[in-house]
Amino acid sequence: MEPQNRRPGACPGCHNPAPDIRNKINRLYRKTFLFHFRNLRWALGRNNTFLCYQVDREERDSTVPIHRGVFKTQVFLETRLHAELCFLYWLHDYPLQFPDQHLQITWFISWSPCSDCAQQVAAFLASHSNLSLTIYAARLYYFWNHSYQEGLRALQREGARVEIMSLREFEHCWENFVYPYDGRPFRPWKNLIRNYHFQPGPLNRESEPSVGGDSQATWDKPVLGAAGTLHGSGGRGPGQRDPGTTELTPEGRGHLSPAQVTPEEAPGSWCLLVTWRVMKLLKKETFHQQFNNQHRAPRPYCRRKTYLCYQLQLKGSPCDQDYFQNKKDRHAEIRFIKKIRSLDLDRSQNYEVTCYLTWSPCPNCAQELVELTRSHPHVRLRLFTSRLYFHWLWRFQEGLRLLWRSGVQIWVMSLREFTHCWVKFVNHGGCPFEPELWDRLEQRSQSIQNRLDRILGLTPVTATCATSCPHPCCSAVLTLEDLTANFRNLQL
Repeated sequence: MEPQNRRPGACPGCHNPAPDIRNKINRLYRKTFLFHFRNLRWALGRNNTFLCYQVDREERDSTVPIHRGVFKTQVFLETRLHAELCFLYWLHDYPLQFPDQHLQITWFISWSPCSDCAQQVAAFLASHSNLSLTIYAARLYYFWNHSYQEGLRALQREGARVEIMSLREFEHCWENFVYPYDGRPFRPWKNLIRNYHFQPGPLNRESEPSVGGDSQATWDKPVLGAAGTLHGSGGRGPGQRDPGTTELTPEGRGHLSPAQVTPEEAPGSWCLLVTWRVMKLLKKETFHQQFNNQHRAPRPYCRRKTYLCYQLQLKGSPCDQDYFQNKKDRHAEIRFIKKIRSLDLDRSQNYEVTCYLTWSPCPNCAQELVELTRSHPHVRLRLFTSRLYFHWLWRFQEGLRLLWRSGVQIWVMSLREFTHCWVKFVNHGGCPFEPELWDRLEQRSQSIQNRLDRILGLTPVTATCATSCPHPCCSAVLTLEDLTANFRNLQL
């Protein structure tokens, strides 16, 4: 498949007349918008680019709408053009009609611009000082490729703003660029907000910018970090085969997942974030019920399940965090292991993963965690648990000892770890963690830690079993108080 045709009309000089633009559209059909603008993490089958634009002219203290419409990528052999360049051809004469007026241009685009289009748009902005451009992208395009990152930087240097589409922008597109459907309002699809937070926004979005107008938002960080990597949704393949691309579509754009990217193409691992946002948060009630270290579940009574919150760090900086819970016959630890393996972490870098669990791992999960550390020697694993799971059974004790002997540090959560989880993994709404709501939190934490120390053999042996039982569990002191506590733990 050949790349798009480059024509001098899209260059800053604009010496030649623009070709026939065949794909100018007034509005999108509802199904087209919902399919191509859905902000999926891995956008399979989205092989075309749709660009919704609006042009406003500044007049005194307000803006006057001039024009709005939609462009899509042209795939005809004689006029193969990406949607961004189609817009530049169409816009060529507009600044000449209003030489003394400042025009505000806003794009709502299904994919962020490719490297070539970004460079040409930046050159166009440099030669037309009366233009300002704001780009809202539903998904990032080849975010791990250095040339595409440099294209976004070029846009930034020419004053363009590049942001990720939030719910507000999707609603604006629905109202202004989609054919009305019985007057129905925009209904957000599943995980829209979650997927928005999955992608790094180059701007600090604490103050929402107005669509097509001025904004008080400022650059929180450059578009790309020092390591030159971004974390976002899946990519679209360009018309020209890029490194790692396995398939091209008739329209010239294919799909490439981050798992196919090699460390050479994404130094420091593609999962390194510019600005990390938690993808999902626990409810306050869930945290209090599930992470509480009391022997009995607090009221309202409910079954206490296994929750695993983890944070992945590279050189002390968080680059991934999430939480899992048991799902059908798959334990939270197994789901966590699958997630870490899927990240395809760069083996030339040293990572640290800290997990916070409501229950300590079962023997099978302990074995799987050990296998993970053996197959990923560049990953250091630490476990903090709120409670010990069936700690009086020898098999479960042996699983904990296996973790310890394999270099996996396992500790009991203290007030410090509970507070950290509250801040990082709970939708607390700004409320601080209140340990006084839990009955004797620190005393129970110390008691469970002492029990774990005895299981791991970290305390001196003061008594042995009268029958000289060879089991390691009999090397610890089992008092009447310990036995009573064990029976209490039977009520999960």
